[in-house]
Amino acid sequence: IERHDNAIVAKLPDAKTIVPREKPVPKPKPLTKWQKFAQSKGIVKQKKSKFVWDEQKKEWGRRYGYKKANDESKVWLMEVPTSADPNEDQFAKKSAAKKERVAKNEFQRLKNIARANKINVRNDGAIINKKSTTND
Repeated sequence: IERHDNAIVAKLPDAKTIVPREKPVPKPKPLTKWQKFAQSKGIVKQKKSKFVWDEQKKEWGRRYGYKKANDESKVWLMEVPTSADPNEDQFAKKSAAKKERVAKNEFQRLKNIARANKINVRNDGAIINKKSTTND
């Protein structure tokens, strides 16, 4: 027991018991296909700013999400390419292409999860079961 500035301070002994963890240290997650590729090529993710300059509005806007700058979905006029059918709806074509990209991204995400869990998946998304083999 010591006294410092009109206060009594008790000095406790050093801890002698080591308390173990309740659960084991988590194993690192396996790398995705892109992460393996980026690692092999030495690609390093660079930090992007949240805001970008919007040329149409002449102000700063978010890069993604709510009130994003340079929003292509807000375009009210689209030029029809000379090679395209003039009666074809360019807005519907653009939204269909976006939906296709989103679906492909989701499929790749699910394939990454399957690969991490060591589940074999065909290109069409069907799970390949190694145990079931047919003799005929």
